[in-house]
Amino acid sequence: MPTTRRGSSTDLTTPSAETSPTPQRSTASTAAEMRDTQASEVYATLARLFRSLLAKASEAHAFRPDEPGQQEALEDVVGAGQQDKRGEPAEQDDETDLTDGGRRAGLTQSSIPRLEQVLADRERSLGSDHPDTLASRDNLANALHDMGRHQEAADLHQRNLTDYERILGPDHPDTLTSRNNLANALHDMGRHQEAADLHQRNLTDRERILGPDHPDTLTSRNNLALALHDMGRHQAAADLHQRNLTDRERILGPDHPDTLTSRNNLARVQAAAARTR
Repeated sequence: MPTTRRGSSTDLTTPSAETSPTPQRSTASTAAEMRDTQASEVYATLARLFRSLLAKASEAHAFRPDEPGQQEALEDVVGAGQQDKRGEPAEQDDETDLTDGGRRAGLTQSSIPRLEQVLADRERSLGSDHPDTLASRDNLANALHDMGRHQEAADLHQRNLTDYERILGPDHPDTLTSRNNLANALHDMGRHQEAADLHQRNLTDRERILGPDHPDTLTSRNNLALALHDMGRHQAAADLHQRNLTDRERILGPDHPDTLTSRNNLARVQAAAARTR
């Protein structure tokens, strides 16, 4: 997955050629002056970068702090940038929605038009295949999902997945994240078999690419188990939750929030299995 925040790289330590001898000074004094000079140059570079980013944001979104709603618009742009390239929700818990990306970013229904504007601006200025454009589309899709607009979210995630597979290939982390997000949207629409198929593919790919203990692999296993549970395949779901619980207790410890999620989900699917016997 990957970011829209970019910094310029400036070589601050390259010595300039000497044209004439200079008096020698103590090593400590020279080193201290060099550090001070480098720090000043770094601060100046960061200040220029910040002013440039602020100016671009203001220009792209007609930012006028004195007008109603303009401060919120800029905050949404900043929030969207923080989500860029890693739009995948933390994971589904049986007691919560599949996605919490929107809630964690403080998104509301009023944020949707602003995210749509960011996407439109990036498509116009960067092109539809640019990583930042794909990130904006993912952010908008996750926000729509969080607002319960699952079909619109699924359509955007499907387009992103198609583009990621074409541009980055099927094994790229951003492609896997996009596939996960599409599966989550389909799940919330009740299309559990399609969601399970996508989660199964992601789980297989992540085990091969990232390894069985990677957090994203455990997330895929959790989400596949929940899709199977909603299809009535309780024993298969319980087996996956049990493996996740065992792995998370080993990797993260018994008190980690993800471990508690796995324990909760295992208990719920076991209870469902007992009721159907």
